[in-house]
Amino acid sequence: MSPDLNRELQIGLAIRAYFSDVPQTAPLECKPKGRVAFALFSRCLVAHATVELLICESRLDDAAVIARSLCEFAVNCGYMVRVADDRSAEDFADYPK
Repeated sequence: MSPDLNRELQIGLAIRAYFSDVPQTAPLECKPKGRVAFALFSRCLVAHATVELLICESRLDDAAVIARSLCEFAVNCGYMVRVADDRSAEDFADYPK
């Protein structure tokens, strides 16, 4: 493993350790956009860990697919935090149904 990859893996571990005490679900008193953003952020953490695991196993094509999903989660999370209103969040949450 290259020193740069090893350093990035250490940073990834530190980020996930920092957020390890965060509950898996948003508090009920959160607004709808906060709950959606929280769920998307949780997906980001899982996707990040998955990408690292796949890279360590030299499954780069699979890692690239998950990395694209990670980017989508991050963009949607940022939108929910900065731009969306509660109606947009409810529509977002209802979309897959």
